[in-house]
Amino acid sequence: MTNYQAPQNQPLAYQPPRKPKHTFRNLAFVGLAAIVLIITVAVATGGSKKDDNGPAKSPGVSRGIAAKDASADVTKVTCGTASYGLMSGQVAITNHSGGRSDYTISVVYLDAKGTHLGEGTAFVQNVEAHQKAVTDLVGTVTGKPASCKVTEVQRTASV
Repeated sequence: MTNYQAPQNQPLAYQPPRKPKHTFRNLAFVGLAAIVLIITVAVATGGSKKDDNGPAKSPGVSRGIAAKDASADVTKVTCGTASYGLMSGQVAITNHSGGRSDYTISVVYLDAKGTHLGEGTAFVQNVEAHQKAVTDLVGTVTGKPASCKVTEVQRTASV
């Protein structure tokens, strides 16, 4: 067995120069792109977290994602009674819009001192224009509520 030795005095094979990795430049570009994206989203969505719901029928009632205030459409809320941490009740609605609508109504349950004990929700679908509907209100509570207060009424067009 013979040992192989490379020939002496021969030029080395051509090797192209190494490309720089530009790691810092790439990270800076990604960071700048992220900042531009965040600013674009903030400008497109209004940029602030203030409540922009406009005037409501009752102070403190939000319209949620709906375009117009529909708190006047909720004509009656009965809280019902608590049983094993569950609360029941009913919500009456009159659709004052010009088209068929869906509703989501949110309430909070309060004790006699006004302490928040729980929350409830009611859903109504396909209420025709100027028609009335009654639906169940369901929620969870801790303790014995003395009252319930509507916190949000969302009216959206039915699909």
